[in-house]
Amino acid sequence: MFLTVFYSVVISQCDDFEPGVICCDHYICEGGLSDSFYFTTPPSGGGGAYTYTWLVCFEGDDCTNPPADYFEIPDVGSGAVLQGQSFSENFFIIAKVKSADCEDYTNFVEITVIPKQEVSIQAYVDTACVGATVVIDATITGGPDPGECSIIWEYTDDGNNWHVLEDEYGLTANVNTSVPFNDRIFIAGYECDVSGCYDEVSSNPVTITILDAPVWGQID
Repeated sequence: MFLTVFYSVVISQCDDFEPGVICCDHYICEGGLSDSFYFTTPPSGGGGAYTYTWLVCFEGDDCTNPPADYFEIPDVGSGAVLQGQSFSENFFIIAKVKSADCEDYTNFVEITVIPKQEVSIQAYVDTACVGATVVIDATITGGPDPGECSIIWEYTDDGNNWHVLEDEYGLTANVNTSVPFNDRIFIAGYECDVSGCYDEVSSNPVTITILDAPVWGQID
């Protein structure tokens, strides 16, 4: 007597399912629109027909272990291309790919948002005598490392005609106090081009007065 044993192997259609690969990491300027997101390697396996849910996560949350802190982007449809997005902080994008009973997540792509630059200036005295040392300091905030940036110091005596402070190109400007002047207004202009994001901003004004040296009378 022979005993015949039959083995049945069930292979799930999800065993060979791959969600694909999306592209690409890039920079955008604050207030600008990212590039579109698309598949460089399309999904494969599964039931053969695919739907897509696009999700976003913001820097500071758990974005490198999707789906973790990702949430669905509303009103973008279920197609294989996500049009450009605009957010004010660094963000990550993934796609959830579904085919029949199979679903999985793609790789994440990171979008770095270049913040707008800001410049503020401060003078530690607003009135001094001829010959005194008077400096104005500038503080740059926003943006990454300065990159291709330049600073220009200017002044006006009448509020309309501006003049460049010659030979002053750093974050500290030395005020010429060799002659007196009254209520001279100084500003700093900052121009920066980082990763294609161009900023041209002006600082707050500071007003400085330089008094003539006192003349002492004769003591009898």
